[in-house]
Amino acid sequence: MLEELEKLIKELDKGDANRDTFDDLVIVEILWLAHSSDEFQKAKKEKSPSDFLKWLAEWIESIKKLLKNVSPNSVVDEDTSRKGTSEHFIYSENKASLSLNTDSSNKEKIRIPKKKEYYISNELIEALAPLQKPFLSINESQEVDEVATVDYVARTNIVNPIFKAKNENYYDLYLLIDISKSMFIWEETIQVFLEKLKIYSYFRNIKVFYIDTQDMDAPIYTTKRKTHKVNLNVSNSDGHALMFVVSDFIAPAWRKGNLLFKVFERNEKLPTSLINMLPRRMWNGTILANANFSKIHNPKKNLKSTFVTSDIDDEYDEVLYKLPIVNFSLEDFNDLSHFIIGSKANLCTALVSSKEEILYEEEHKKVDLTAEERVQRFFENSSYEAHELALYFSITTHLNFDIMKMIQHNMLPNSQQIHLAEVFVGGLIDKSSNEIFYKFITDKNNFSVRDILLDRLGDYKAMATLKKNSEFIAQNLGSSLDFMALLHGDFNKSEWSKEDEAFAEIARSVFDKIGGNYSKVASKISIQIPEEEIDVVDQVIYVTPTSKRFTMGSNEREEEQPIHEVIINYDFEIAQTPVTVGEFRAFVEDDKYITEAEKGDGAFVYNGKDWEKKEDASWKNPYFEQTDEHPVVCISWNDAQAYIKWLNKKTGEIYRLPTEAEWEYACRAGSTTKWHFGDDEKELEKYAWYRKNSDNRTHSVSTRKPNQWGLYDMNGNVWEWCQDDYTTGYKGIFTDESIYEKEENQIKVFRGGSWADMYRDTRSAGRGSRSLEDCSHFSGFRLLRTLP
Repeated sequence: MLEELEKLIKELDKGDANRDTFDDLVIVEILWLAHSSDEFQKAKKEKSPSDFLKWLAEWIESIKKLLKNVSPNSVVDEDTSRKGTSEHFIYSENKASLSLNTDSSNKEKIRIPKKKEYYISNELIEALAPLQKPFLSINESQEVDEVATVDYVARTNIVNPIFKAKNENYYDLYLLIDISKSMFIWEETIQVFLEKLKIYSYFRNIKVFYIDTQDMDAPIYTTKRKTHKVNLNVSNSDGHALMFVVSDFIAPAWRKGNLLFKVFERNEKLPTSLINMLPRRMWNGTILANANFSKIHNPKKNLKSTFVTSDIDDEYDEVLYKLPIVNFSLEDFNDLSHFIIGSKANLCTALVSSKEEILYEEEHKKVDLTAEERVQRFFENSSYEAHELALYFSITTHLNFDIMKMIQHNMLPNSQQIHLAEVFVGGLIDKSSNEIFYKFITDKNNFSVRDILLDRLGDYKAMATLKKNSEFIAQNLGSSLDFMALLHGDFNKSEWSKEDEAFAEIARSVFDKIGGNYSKVASKISIQIPEEEIDVVDQVIYVTPTSKRFTMGSNEREEEQPIHEVIINYDFEIAQTPVTVGEFRAFVEDDKYITEAEKGDGAFVYNGKDWEKKEDASWKNPYFEQTDEHPVVCISWNDAQAYIKWLNKKTGEIYRLPTEAEWEYACRAGSTTKWHFGDDEKELEKYAWYRKNSDNRTHSVSTRKPNQWGLYDMNGNVWEWCQDDYTTGYKGIFTDESIYEKEENQIKVFRGGSWADMYRDTRSAGRGSRSLEDCSHFSGFRLLRTLP
């Protein structure tokens, strides 16, 4: 067996000259393989417990000698075909790949050594040992736990038997892992945590679920990352089950409070604890920023909130929700374990809240900061290492996790995973319209966070950073691109690969920012980006009327009367969402279009009390933060027509605004109630952004539930222009799908209500009107096309 192990160890002994010894977990896994050998099993069976332990000590020493005899470069290379997290769960200098461009067909990748980051120590997992059934007194009749003994001896060099307790595993564990966008930073940490939980086997069973928080009210649970949807089937029939929720609590589903409320409710049936990936100093900007915390006790050894007591001096303590919350720290895990079992030292930090506080908590307010204020706030609230990383990241216009890791490895190799997380959640960057990359935020005055960081970095350090990373790229790709060649103009752009072009664009942006003679260099290496085909209608869905008639209008308001039947005798396509900022930007940049708000005296905005016209308000600056995924606003009816004219020319199709009848037909989706989901206003928050839950701004499209036909944001978020002229009621107008327009009428209909409106205005029958030149930061539009 030792000969076989020697071959295995030598096979592992490859590829890393920087490691001096095997990681403890490597040793444990080697011993784990060895202990299942015939030699081990024979000794265990034939020898007495005392003789077996002596034999075990000698056996382990023999294996350790093998480990000492190998050269100090033992590494398991991660298969480059794998994506995401390592399958090995071994903290050694594994390699990762990096791509600088968005072309997935490009096969050349840069390999970056992974570091031993945010280490999940064995001691931290051992802190969960009290969750097992209490040990009985040690005696010769007890069975030796070989796995635990091998692990203990390998780590401590102390030969001490670990005995199995009777009924040792007391709890089942359900792990619910958040896979929202910000959690990608922690994938490896979580995988190591899972693996060590399995190795130590403190639980009867471990079942893992992942939670996708894209839909803020109806999170999707999966048993494998990003696969089929499943129900969160958990059982606590014998009272011996726990749930750990692992997250950074950043995603909107947490910050709205809805998802947290679901966790609180589940805690009453299945004791649940929160494991926060972020240290306490980084909780600002999450659901925990303004939460109430307390030390909680479990004197009755019952984990229901009604039995758990807190330090809060509140006569209603019994009706408060109390949820333990910990970080990946030894102290926190010790506190959690002793709290769960109800030992004397059972104080544990908890999130404490009433039902009303969680259910109706407003989304964490996004302050409209300038770029300078964002940078200042970041430097005041983050670590020195995070400051340095942010400055180094400013050399690039393209930010993704791989590029960040490359720069971190080259410029600040001693920094850790947590420092990268500080930059990621520090309010400096946001998701770009390209789902692969992130970008530095630009404020409403068009000042960029990146420019401020570059100024702070300084010309010399910017050049040095660029040079060092270019050398790293060239070395890994075997590229002919050279930093000094770029600087002196000694290059041939026709020979550049896509990786070269991506790096050259980064270099150009740095040279251009530094200015002076470097601007000339920037112009020389500027790349002519080929015009891409513009695809702005990929979210159109096909709607087929289920009947030729529907009932339009209501008796609630005069302008919605009379209720009447409308006949629609054709099929049409209607966009799944309103036109977004990104889609409208493509039009503006391609057509050089200037909106009426930009040409005139601005747009109407809500200042928190009244509506006022702001000269600088426009679709670019609606006086609240927005991304390319938000519905475009401050758009007049005329602006919408200009967009449609451009789109029809681009696509060869005939898109238009919906008629008022078509719009209500699509909104109702076969229903006759106030809203497509029914008449209960309490359900509206699940489907619409309106005054009660919007925080006085628009939200990204498709973040509420759709109607029965798959259409998003038909209720709330933005009012949507229709083709028709406005009338005070339906009496005397068409009872079919015809457009109602009069040449002299300058008032147009819009439908659906907005983020600024009360629930009544979001009803399917609700109507609004404005001048066709009106621009407001609550008005947008969606597209429709009649099918042939």
